[in-house]
Amino acid sequence: MSIYEFALKMEEDGKNYYKKVAKTCADECLKEIFEFLALEENKHYNIFRNMKNKNMDANFNSESNLNKYTTIFQNKSQSELLKSLSQVQTNIYVTAAEDEKKSISLYEKMSKEVETEEERKILLNIIEEEKKHLKFLEDLIELMNKLEKIEE
Repeated sequence: MSIYEFALKMEEDGKNYYKKVAKTCADECLKEIFEFLALEENKHYNIFRNMKNKNMDANFNSESNLNKYTTIFQNKSQSELLKSLSQVQTNIYVTAAEDEKKSISLYEKMSKEVETEEERKILLNIIEEEKKHLKFLEDLIELMNKLEKIEE
């Protein structure tokens, strides 16, 4: 399996995982977050497919709307937050964060092995997006842990 095929599989698996989690969310905000993350993984999949096929016309838009969701959470009360966040078990957030870490590690390795500077720049942009996803998930985990302690 080539490194691009491996990256494609990781992105496909990530997209499917986020879609599956989104379907379990009764809270609309959480559902939107996981649907957004699935779309992000799909975007990365398409970029890697284009890179693999040497089609570098991949329009890479690194703008992320995760800040929108952070703001929504800041506007909720602690009890509302706990209710929303607890609908998805903490281990799901942890698994998603671990997958993001694996992606970052792979893409950092790939960025050192690609043939062109354009490919390297695209990978570095994807790495930055994955780091934003990871930070967001880590913030959710930290918030869950704080809220659980308050509830005790």
